[in-house]
Amino acid sequence: MTISNFTFRRSVEHYHPQRPLEGLDVLEQRDVDKFGNLCLISNSTNSRLWNLPPEGKKIYFLTTNSYESLKQKIMLRQQKWTLTEIDIHGKKMKDKVLGK
Repeated sequence: MTISNFTFRRSVEHYHPQRPLEGLDVLEQRDVDKFGNLCLISNSTNSRLWNLPPEGKKIYFLTTNSYESLKQKIMLRQQKWTLTEIDIHGKKMKDKVLGK
């Protein structure tokens, strides 16, 4: 995957969606809003993908051969995206920011 350029992003993407499509797993709001589940993307992309499951979002970004933030790129590498991955990813990202 490549990133064409770094640009201003102001839309917060919930990788596991807040309101998933019918029939998909629903997480508690406090879990969906965890730092590990969030990344910044463009408004237009967020509007297009807002309720897709992580697998659908991953397919979109792999197909377009792009990503919109470094944190998102790391998230896209995960084989599955459950509460466990959200918590692990959140801890790793916080440790990086804090220099641990």
